[in-house]
Amino acid sequence: MKRYTMSFAAACEHVPEHPERTAKRSGSGFDVTFQVWTSRPAMLKTLELQGRRASRQDDWKACVRPWGTDPEGREWVKIEVQQIERGASGLVDCYPGMERDV
Repeated sequence: MKRYTMSFAAACEHVPEHPERTAKRSGSGFDVTFQVWTSRPAMLKTLELQGRRASRQDDWKACVRPWGTDPEGREWVKIEVQQIERGASGLVDCYPGMERDV
């Protein structure tokens, strides 16, 4: 796993190299910590396990929606990774409706 930290402002513009298996969490102050898992299922398992306990401010949040489909039935992961590849920015907390439903 790879872990790196950057400022909140830089994080809003940052596009992870592997967004489908990258999550972020609040660091100290206004820093944001990103972590890249070895596989998407490993990241989803981490999100599932942390969802079984009380929510905390430093919980990991997926850079693309961890599960679900859009109104047309397409998987969020495929849609959002395509948008990232086209140069879209503003991942995770920078757009509405990204709350985690565990």
